[in-house]
Amino acid sequence: MRMVTTSTGRAKGALTFGQGESTKGVISTVVAHTRPHVSDERVRFAGTVTFDRATVGHIGDILVPTVDSVLDSLGLAKKDFVLSVVNPDAASASDLGVEISGFSADAPTFLALLSAALTMPIPDDIVTTGHVASCDGDIAAVKAIPAKISAALDDKSIRCFIYPAPDNDGSLSALS
Repeated sequence: MRMVTTSTGRAKGALTFGQGESTKGVISTVVAHTRPHVSDERVRFAGTVTFDRATVGHIGDILVPTVDSVLDSLGLAKKDFVLSVVNPDAASASDLGVEISGFSADAPTFLALLSAALTMPIPDDIVTTGHVASCDGDIAAVKAIPAKISAALDDKSIRCFIYPAPDNDGSLSALS
């Protein structure tokens, strides 16, 4: 019988709910477990927090190949993953799940995947947000940064909040 070694990566991210002035942020954790390669399905999803179809596609098309690129540059084998997100207390207490859509969870998802693949933990006092915009790892702006900063400030365990520059490429001011 062959022993299967798995590892777990965790990274905190800021989730938001609502629109406009009523947008509220909460801090949650993305959890990635490595698993044996058994099919072409590189990522399986688990838990009551789900990702919408477009986000699942983005994870498979951009985040996993970006992790693969890092592993390849280090001479390490590709990994398969089981991905979940810790259900926020408010949803859990109401027996509800949450659906994640958009790109805000890209940075913590990428870090959780990479942490699991490299068996290198991400410090628990860091929270991230940001859109992984290419397989080269380019990070782009996301919405609701003020609500996410507020959530990070409210969580006394957070010492560092990492987010992309709001208009790094000038497109927001040029196209708005």
